[in-house]
Amino acid sequence: EWSANPALHALTWALGRWQNGKRTLGIGAPVANIRVADFVEAANVADENEWTCGGVEWSTDSKWAILKRMLQAGGAEPTMTGAMIGCRVNTPRVSIATVTADKLLDGASFSMTRSRRDRFNTVIPRYRSEDHDWEVISGQAISVPAYIADDGAPRIKEIDFPLVQHETGKNGNEQVGQLAAYEVVNSREAGPWRFTVGPEYVGVKTGDVITLDVPDEGIDEQPVLVRSRSIDPATFKITFEVETETSAKHDFALG
Repeated sequence: EWSANPALHALTWALGRWQNGKRTLGIGAPVANIRVADFVEAANVADENEWTCGGVEWSTDSKWAILKRMLQAGGAEPTMTGAMIGCRVNTPRVSIATVTADKLLDGASFSMTRSRRDRFNTVIPRYRSEDHDWEVISGQAISVPAYIADDGAPRIKEIDFPLVQHETGKNGNEQVGQLAAYEVVNSREAGPWRFTVGPEYVGVKTGDVITLDVPDEGIDEQPVLVRSRSIDPATFKITFEVETETSAKHDFALG
């Protein structure tokens, strides 16, 4: 059954589109190499937020880039954990574990702010509009006044959302505004932070939120979002790359 759900299109693209036993489009990954639960979660979030995708992609383009654009329309981004294709969607989460200072192994790296280049306070989203003959238009700038005050001036970034469309029956204006707001607030999260822990945290996967409590580093019960992880097969030590997670940003972005 056809759907405008971005995550379902992305999952289908990861599996590949097939005709007569031949892959005609898409990545064509075995289902065993896809974290299907990630895409199911992203699909549910897209339905809840009424996020859709539409447009045209070409078989000559990068398969990974197309996957990224499909997920972008659903407020998500692809992930690779080992040989597993998954995705991480913007949605409120609760912490599932706590890492304290005594659990840290080897070296740890904590950057309390992003570089100035990576932090912005205003996004101008570009997307397609039926009212403009499906041309790409620039939408209203999405700004956070508190961030502008902190930075001392607007720091503007234009972001293309090529598979977000404003059309009859679908409010692409609101969708692209929410996605642009997420880009702004996510750019202000601190990170990336990297640290290594033991095998007791093997159940924590990319996209989960955990609590980091390392007072000596000025980190007190800080929720962090796991962006990636790697496991040393010889020692079973797990290295996480995370960024801070601010729960209030979700209500702001969706509003």
